[in-house]
Amino acid sequence: MRYVIVGASYAAVGAVEEIRSIDSDGEILIVSDEPYRIYARPLISYYLENRVAEKNMYFRPDEFYEKNKLKFISGKKVVKVNPDGQKITLDDKSVIDYDRLLICTGGKPFIPPLKGIDSLNVFSFVKWDDAKKIKKLADGAKEVLIVGGGLIGLKAAEGLGGLGLKVTIIEKEASVLPLVLDETAGKILRRHLKDNGVEMVTGNVASEILADESGCVSGVALDNGKSYKCDLLIIAIGVRPNIDLIEGTVIEVNRGIAVDRRMRTNVNNIYAAGDVVEAWDILSGSNGVIAIAPLAFEQGKVAGCNMAGGKKAYTGGIAMNSTDVFNMSLMTMGLTKNLDESYEIKSFKDAKVYKKLVFKDDRLKGVILVGDVDYGGALTQLIRNQTDVKDIKDDLVENVLGSGGLASILPTILSKTPVPTFH
Repeated sequence: MRYVIVGASYAAVGAVEEIRSIDSDGEILIVSDEPYRIYARPLISYYLENRVAEKNMYFRPDEFYEKNKLKFISGKKVVKVNPDGQKITLDDKSVIDYDRLLICTGGKPFIPPLKGIDSLNVFSFVKWDDAKKIKKLADGAKEVLIVGGGLIGLKAAEGLGGLGLKVTIIEKEASVLPLVLDETAGKILRRHLKDNGVEMVTGNVASEILADESGCVSGVALDNGKSYKCDLLIIAIGVRPNIDLIEGTVIEVNRGIAVDRRMRTNVNNIYAAGDVVEAWDILSGSNGVIAIAPLAFEQGKVAGCNMAGGKKAYTGGIAMNSTDVFNMSLMTMGLTKNLDESYEIKSFKDAKVYKKLVFKDDRLKGVILVGDVDYGGALTQLIRNQTDVKDIKDDLVENVLGSGGLASILPTILSKTPVPTFH
């Protein structure tokens, strides 16, 4: 049996480990268009800022590849999938046969079709090579513009700000992380960014990228007629599922690759997992793209099990962000904004801490934690399992929004919904 995995990702690791738990002899081949073995993509901002050494960027040690008898092709892009012939074609025109195929190519940055987008020193910020290229130029730069105030833009701002550069974020919405933070949380984070030297320009969009005579980026013009100077420009508008390799095939795609609860596509022997798929969203009750590492790893395990002849179903996931920005911890889970009157909201706020709990029908539907993320894992599981919290709701609100934490009721929470681990 030959298992071919396209994409060196968290999903790939989960799949390999699960395949090997069932099939110790089958051939496993991973193909990646990047020149590295599987690394921890969320660490690229820390690498940029010199907080993580290159040797510590890898998600699994070299022994992982030896122990699992993996073959690894790096620096080669899969350009075509032939479902009928069960083959993939690489960019060097070589062809590889498969018995089972897993597509876990993740996301690719959305690059807007702006005039000047091909100027020198314009980068995205989703791959290790992006961070390496930016790092080489950072010593000679003074001002950086980041177009996009989502999570990618914030982490780029943190990394570049830590190198001493002047950083300005351009965001078309009223605040940063506009998809998940409400107005209160957004104001706290914006003030924290300003305190750490990051300026914000909100409510406007980039209309043109300006360049000097040598073709290097020199600034960005906005739709309001204003312009801002820069030596480096980061495009961080967002990512899209990387589905180029299946273009023209019969593999079903909506926003991402459509899969069932066993991570199977509509084509026999082809599976998909991670940021490239639309998988079960617990709160919406339908499939959707939720691009976070723990879910990619879990989906990879489900795919790997079923590829090797086992039976495992994906239990679903919820939208979640967990990070820190200039040493401010931040966590969002589930439904957090644009809520109608059927939702019950409880919140607490002071100068640097904001906590918000969203309930409906005695179930926790969403959480925002800014500045204090204690017990976020337990709260996530209450949402993920849609646990009935009627008998602990008052204590939950009092302890989360107060200063006591969840110590007094944590045993009850854990008895209702154990917290899984991701490693």
